[in-house]
This record gives sequence, structure tokens and C-alpha cells, in this order.
Amino acid sequence: EIGVGTIIENIGLTNVSIAGTDDVGGFAADGLGFALSNSYVTGTLSSTTGNVGGLVGYTDYNDASTISNSHANVSITGGHNVGGLVGTSGTAISRSYATGSVTGDRSVGGLVGDNEIGTITQSYASSVVNLTSDEYAGGLVGINFGEISQSYATGSVTGTNSSVVGGFVGYTGGTITQSCATGA
Repeated sequence: EIGVGTIIENIGLTNVSIAGTDDVGGFAADGLGFALSNSYVTGTLSSTTGNVGGLVGYTDYNDASTISNSHANVSITGGHNVGGLVGTSGTAISRSYATGSVTGDRSVGGLVGDNEIGTITQSYASSVVNLTSDEYAGGLVGINFGEISQSYATGSVTGTNSSVVGGFVGYTGGTITQSCATGA
């Protein structure tokens, strides 16, 4: 866990291989009130249930955490809330990106799986996104209840015959401005 007031900057983790049952991330399983900047993770991560992300698996709703100028180039598999950068996010994410591949069964996104009240600004994903069931996958975010602006997605998004998928988001109840998707 990344605790309140923790600062992580200028750190790179390469070729990680991390597996767990729930809340799996390159830097931490979960976090609250942290600042992560100018850092990256490469490698593979997996979770048998959910909340898995390239940098952090889970951040609390209405969290004061920030992620900026950071990226992940990862191959991720998990259950629900699977994202290239963060699995479940209540975090402010800016000028960050994710590449690689992301596979899960619900709320799967190239950057964030489940964006709950978080903000995403000037960020992108070029991850290949694969949804293995029928609920919500997007090139940038699987399910969005937060705010997304000046961001884009370029990766492909696939699912089953009954899947709800979108090039940018799978489902949104939040706000999206000045953003686009160009993936296949």
C-alpha cells in the first residue's frame, strides 16, 4: 500500500512479474493520498479477481492522490476493474500513458478500468484491450463516472458477441471533453 503523503518520483521498474488475487499493481496494490510522478513500470501483472493496474491496482474514491508524467508498458490479465495504468481510480491522472495489452471480464480499459470520480487529463492509451464477458471495455477507460479531458485512445478493443465496448470508453456517466479515439 502507498500511504498518505508518500511521494514516488523518478523510479522505473522493468520486467516485473506480479501475480495476486485482488488489488495488484506495479508500484502498489492500493494507495491513498500519494503523489507518483516521472515513473514507469514494464512487465506482466495478473489478478484472479480484480483491481489490477500497471502502476496501482486500486485508489480510493475521492482520493487526493496524483499520478503525472508516468507510464506503463505491461501485459495485464484480471477479472474486474483492469487498466493499463490503474485498475480502479479515484485519482487525478495527468500527462500519463499506457501501452501493451489488457484483458479482463468487466470494466477493462487501456488506461483505467473503472474511473470512479477520478480525473484524467492530457493522457492516452495505445493498449490492446480484450473483454472476455459482456460488461464494459474501452480504449481509454472501461467505465467512467469521473472527468476525462484532452485525452485519446489508439488501441484496438474487442469483446464477445454480447460485449459492451467502445473505442474510447465502454460506458460513461461522467464528463468527457476534447478527447477522441482512433483505434480499430
